[in-house]
Amino acid sequence: MALVDDCSNRWGLDLVQITSSRNSASSNCLDAPRQAIRRSCKPFDVDKILSCGSDANMWAINRVTAGDTSACLFAAGSYVSGDGGPLQCFSTSAFDMRETFSMITDPVMASLSAQQQTIALPYHIPCKRCEGMCCKSILQLEEDCLKELHLRCLLASVAGKPYKGLLLELILAGNGALLSTRFLLKLAALSVKHGFYFVVDEVMTGGRSGTLLFTLQQSEAFRKRVFCITLGKWPQVGLVLTNTAIDVVGTVLQGQESMTRRGVTTTLPTSVCAMLLRECDDSQPKVDSRRKALLKRLGMSEMDCWGKGTLLFSTKAKSNLKGLRCRYLPVLEPVKFQLVTSESGYTKDGVCTTVVDGVRKWLVHSQALGGPAERGTCAYLAEMGNLSHLNTKELLLEINLFTKSKFKLGELSQVVKKMQNARLVCVQQKSKKRKRGIVCNAPVTLV
Repeated sequence: MALVDDCSNRWGLDLVQITSSRNSASSNCLDAPRQAIRRSCKPFDVDKILSCGSDANMWAINRVTAGDTSACLFAAGSYVSGDGGPLQCFSTSAFDMRETFSMITDPVMASLSAQQQTIALPYHIPCKRCEGMCCKSILQLEEDCLKELHLRCLLASVAGKPYKGLLLELILAGNGALLSTRFLLKLAALSVKHGFYFVVDEVMTGGRSGTLLFTLQQSEAFRKRVFCITLGKWPQVGLVLTNTAIDVVGTVLQGQESMTRRGVTTTLPTSVCAMLLRECDDSQPKVDSRRKALLKRLGMSEMDCWGKGTLLFSTKAKSNLKGLRCRYLPVLEPVKFQLVTSESGYTKDGVCTTVVDGVRKWLVHSQALGGPAERGTCAYLAEMGNLSHLNTKELLLEINLFTKSKFKLGELSQVVKKMQNARLVCVQQKSKKRKRGIVCNAPVTLV
């Protein structure tokens, strides 16, 4: 068994030794893939079959935002749409000069759409210090990212356009960095507070991590907030799975009710797709042994690489392939290849440092978004929580002191009106003298 990335994303077909089944989409029936998914992925069910993972991402985002992509945030470092497609403008992942890893793009290099809708999440490559929860820099980064997301959600609510979705990869496909379990737990709590759901891009992690969906290995609190999961590449179709336990109102797009539930460019019969899903699911118990075989073939130990299951990353690069030469995926057919040491000078710690530096750049960029008065008020609201017994003038003094700014009363009055419209605060009579006070309608402090 050769274990390399063959750059054609056919490993699902190779797994069941299918070489000539891609002739015509003989059926629009979802029953076969649905049964395969239901067997081990409850409460997720097949919602749509499309031509590729990129189209699946587009469909899922439209599902969770009711067709308004501006209501979706995108995690920094996500591919989103590979080399093209309608979501490519949100991509913040780019190859380095030697095509060994794909790192997080600098905000100044991203599109205007990406600059406005990208959020920093604390991706990193775990080390022993991280596992022992004593890697203080990562712990601080997690808290900073969480606070910034909290503020961005408050700002969106003040503007009257609250976020409905967040697209993220649990493992960045270009470099193997991931999010800690403790962070995902806090992220789930924040999504409950602000009412948004997750779209998890599993185009790369699906079928490779030890369970058919890597999402299933996460905490129950996080899984409950995942509305859509997208799969692609290895099944030779794009799949959108939805959480049947979540009832999101208004997600059917106008003008698309009559669309077939199968993409028009899909050429793999649904029966073959179902076979791939079942065979891949059955092969999951072998993932650990396949990983050991892969490491042996590469002449590496666990200390030299990272990733989950058969999605493995290493600083050793393949010399005969273009693209992500430091990512290894399983195929069964023998492929001749030669391993060479990466010329980029990357080490495992070096890759982690580069990823974290990219996250921090997006964090700084995000902190510059939003009007100063709105951001200052939201920051104060997030920190203090309780605004009882404060009239507008008193609030202005408190905010100026808190933010070390010099906002004017008129600026703050406009912000308070927006907050009232968003039902974040209300103005109530607080005494017989009819003095009015500003009161929070709901807790907004970050726990």
